[in-house]
Amino acid sequence: MAVASKVGPFAPEYAGKMDFYLNLLNEKERASDDRPSMGVRGTADSDSAYLGLP
Repeated sequence: MAVASKVGPFAPEYAGKMDFYLNLLNEKERASDDRPSMGVRGTADSDSAYLGLP
């Protein structure tokens, strides 16, 4: 599982970075009988918060 948190509003590039992290986990760490990796990303600024799955 990959978890990423950022301060500030959500930016589309965060989704691309999460995809990179998940692909890396799947290639390097996942065993043959494991399910694909899962990621959670969150952002927050002074007015709002966002939590999402890629």
